[in-house]
Amino acid sequence: MIELAREEEQREPLSIRYEVACFCDLSIFDDASFDAVVSFMALMDGPDYDTAAKEVFRVLRPGGELVFSITHPCFRTKGYGWIRDQHGDCVSLTVSHYFADGPYVAHFPVSKEDADEGRIDIPLLQFQRTISDYINTLITTGFALHRIEEPRPAQKACKRHPFLRRWREHAASFLYVRAARPTS
Repeated sequence: MIELAREEEQREPLSIRYEVACFCDLSIFDDASFDAVVSFMALMDGPDYDTAAKEVFRVLRPGGELVFSITHPCFRTKGYGWIRDQHGDCVSLTVSHYFADGPYVAHFPVSKEDADEGRIDIPLLQFQRTISDYINTLITTGFALHRIEEPRPAQKACKRHPFLRRWREHAASFLYVRAARPTS
């Protein structure tokens, strides 16, 4: 993806520089060099969230914002699962191991039309943290919290993708956080 982006930048220059780095080591960037940092579904996949938060804080200018999304730590735990009724419909969510420490492999079902069984599972290494782990790390690092959201799938999306209805009715699948480096 980065190579494709770099090729596109060559074709149509927009003065964008594409880099590959670990979010725990942003040493390729100067202090206070960004107005915003956006992380989409990544921070829950790294083993050292504390260092990542410190590095993001370091590269943000005063007033700069961190906006990120993660799978919801309360409901997407090592031990979450769905209770189904006699028709196979998801009617309730179970959650366990919320306070479990250490990494685990989560399996995310993904549709694959050309697969004989109709679905495949994508294994992803996850690092269980609580909401207080995420939020208190931001506060301790020096961030000011601006907003937290627990979005629900829209009705329209549920009609198009019926499996989303369970997340609309029972629990938030994602957590969105917006925080900023204070100006003073």
